[in-house]
Amino acid sequence: ATYYRDYVEFCKKNNVISEETANTILRLIPIRHILVRKYRTANHEETWRSAITATNIADKLVKEVRTYLKRKIGHDIT
Repeated sequence: ATYYRDYVEFCKKNNVISEETANTILRLIPIRHILVRKYRTANHEETWRSAITATNIADKLVKEVRTYLKRKIGHDIT
């Protein structure tokens, strides 16, 4: 999970994504580890809440990345 954390920190540091978005994503990274490595012992209620958080933050993440790219290349990428 360290590698995922590094990517998020890089994007936050370079103003690709907001601090709020980065912090939310960083809180979700351990859940990925649980799903991949410890699924049978996972707290499924917590996992479900995290899945909802992930779907809620996904649109914001995409918008922030598009805004960043638009600033960098000068036009919308959609």
